Amino acid sequence: MKFFGKNNDPDLSWDKNAQDALKKAPVMVRSLVRNKVEQMVRDQGGDKVCLADFQLAEQKYRNMLSGKAMDSMKGKMPTPNEPGAPMVVFSSCHNALAGCQNPLIDTEEWIQAIRDWSEVEGISEKLREKVKADTIKFHNKLKISVSGCPNGCSRPQVSDLAVVGFSKPVFELEECVGCGDCAESCPDHAIIMEDERPVRDDAKCQGCFNCTQACPAGCITLSSRGGRLMAGGKLGRHPHLADTVGEYASPREVMPVIDKIVQAFLEKGREDERFADFWIRWNRRG
Repeated sequence: MKFFGKNNDPDLSWDKNAQDALKKAPVMVRSLVRNKVEQMVRDQGGDKVCLADFQLAEQKYRNMLSGKAMDSMKGKMPTPNEPGAPMVVFSSCHNALAGCQNPLIDTEEWIQAIRDWSEVEGISEKLREKVKADTIKFHNKLKISVSGCPNGCSRPQVSDLAVVGFSKPVFELEECVGCGDCAESCPDHAIIMEDERPVRDDAKCQGCFNCTQACPAGCITLSSRGGRLMAGGKLGRHPHLADTVGEYASPREVMPVIDKIVQAFLEKGREDERFADFWIRWNRRG
């Protein structure tokens, strides 16, 4: 069975010690662990997994996760309001690490474009200057998330700004056999069958590719992929799910829109007002 990334190579054997170590991994991630270890051994030109290989891969994985966890924890702690204090928090789904097959956009490309803009425009320092208190708290910071697909593993729905990968299906009804598999596979109930033909609801469709995979006739294809920009999400006392701003084919197209939104916040946001509250107020003006 194929779980993540490449298929397991049947010729790649494991010695007993490595097998015993693998059995200690939680069942829910054991297939992922096996895949990552075997991929590392293949990349090194090996044909057998030994205990040392398993331990090396495990340590690399733990180091990667612990570093991200520590960075995330530091970003949430109160810090002195001093020049250079980081004010933009970036997050993205770890599709490459997990071997996820769902990404509809290159998350690294999109998040890097936003990082570059933030640095060039000096967004972090401009945000810091808006905070009048001596201490910067997490809610003072701008949270930006990028998710490769509508599954939203990086929690774009509760981020200040977010980009979510999408791609709308295109139906070639001449080839449709009227089986209804596409409608059954849609997690958003965006497809219904009328006269044995699928009808898609644009308002409900989030742009994944479940229907294309389910169609036995191959009559559903994906349009060009892009990113859906969302804004104003937050948790807390008065939670609010992010609103959809628009859909864009590339980072180059979305960056002027992000810049316009953030510049409006910098100019018109109230003292100590968090971005999501500004966004809600700004969109209700008039």
